[in-house]
Amino acid sequence: MSTILFPKLAFRAIGIIAWPVVIIYSYIRVLVGLGDRRRRSETFGIPSVARPAGRLVWLHAVSVGEVLSVIPFILKLRSIDKAATILVTTTTLTSAKIVKERLGDSVI
Repeated sequence: MSTILFPKLAFRAIGIIAWPVVIIYSYIRVLVGLGDRRRRSETFGIPSVARPAGRLVWLHAVSVGEVLSVIPFILKLRSIDKAATILVTTTTLTSAKIVKERLGDSVI
């Protein structure tokens, strides 16, 4: 077996074995209040909003602190390039709530 093929097969096998665990974990996060049931499909890479045409700036903020620190950047970017669509992804419900409260519909 080739030295390149083995890592690919091993990684694929681990992914197949881990898939049921990931699904169960996502359900548990929703049940304990750490995930949004309506947006659970996003965990698996299925977008809830279609990609708009034109430039897309994608920012990911893991925590509340990162969201708070990136908001001034987003506001500045919005004033410089009004045509660009800004996509903000977050890891926690609290940080997603802050993005919605402070930026509203100006970002996806």
